[in-house]
Amino acid sequence: MGKTTLLYQLIEHLFVFLDELTKLDDWAGKLKIIYDSFPNIKFFVSSSSSLSLEEEALKYLAGRYFALNLKPLSFSEFLELKGNEDLLKDKALYQKEIKKKF
Repeated sequence: MGKTTLLYQLIEHLFVFLDELTKLDDWAGKLKIIYDSFPNIKFFVSSSSSLSLEEEALKYLAGRYFALNLKPLSFSEFLELKGNEDLLKDKALYQKEIKKKF
């Protein structure tokens, strides 16, 4: 048993995050080979060129591709995520702190 096989067996799930992958030639074909060879690896892929990402994924990754569109957070949601939602309750009192967070 090789080191790679042993490592593969020890890792139950591996999540790989890739941004701007569409800049790589044949990215979908390469990703398909890795995905099919190592079922415990899950990829999260993003790109500013969402049309190119969608086209290639549909073409080469049928049955392996799930689209999820994430919208940006509002400022209130950002503060809530950071545990600072109380700052918005009295904006006059926390104006200085709100500006720092913004």
